[in-house]
Amino acid sequence: MPRPPLLLQYHRISGRFHLSGDTVPPGLFRRHLAQLRAWGYRLATPEDWRLAKNGRFLPAVAYLTFDDGFECVYHLARPAMAKFGGVGAVFLPTAFLGRPNTWDASFGVRFRHLTPNQIRELHHHGWIVGSHGHTHRDLTRLPDPEVLEELQTSARILAQILGTPPDTLAYPFGHWHPRLFPLLRQAGFRLAFAGPRGLPQHPLALPRWGVYLPDLTLFAKIDPALRPLERLRLRSINAFATLSSWAMHRWPWLAWVSRMERPEP
Repeated sequence: MPRPPLLLQYHRISGRFHLSGDTVPPGLFRRHLAQLRAWGYRLATPEDWRLAKNGRFLPAVAYLTFDDGFECVYHLARPAMAKFGGVGAVFLPTAFLGRPNTWDASFGVRFRHLTPNQIRELHHHGWIVGSHGHTHRDLTRLPDPEVLEELQTSARILAQILGTPPDTLAYPFGHWHPRLFPLLRQAGFRLAFAGPRGLPQHPLALPRWGVYLPDLTLFAKIDPALRPLERLRLRSINAFATLSSWAMHRWPWLAWVSRMERPEP
């Protein structure tokens, strides 16, 4: 029996020490790619992503997504995945293109977001480039007019860079709610990715399995018997990520601390 489609959610690929658990070292990332191949998966191609946008996720295909749109996607993830014959999807908070991630509380190194030129090159090589909101705020906590402003602003900026409007989005923090669906459609989005608590088969709340530093193997994201426990683990990790961003807005002095940190070259 062929394996079902596998949707994975990465954030950072970096060898730099960072207190956040969502930074995966390059060597571990390459190990993940080798594991997927050994277990009978292949990485999604541009054609696979085209079919996915039309609701067809193919069996035994691994769809790798990268939230936050850091430069490491261009420098590290892209070449590593190309060696395995695949491309991914990257989702960007458009207020921070080419800038460090000052939207997030951080007590380690800062990470720069992709520049417009890097975004265009990824798109040229078949990568999906989508929205992660404009300012990386939790859309479920915003009133409808602010949600629509986040979506439309992000879509307009990406359309200026790519020459075509984006139709794919990943919810910041993976948080979604059905009331957002009409707003996404109004802003032109037809495919949206959530966290592990998404809705299978629903194009605007597709579930993904997050990948973090402790994941020496991806087996728990594939084995049905382990997935319930894995879902609980990912919920706790996601709660920490949400708290760090909330702290940034709650205590503005953290922005001063952030400016003291050295961006990754």
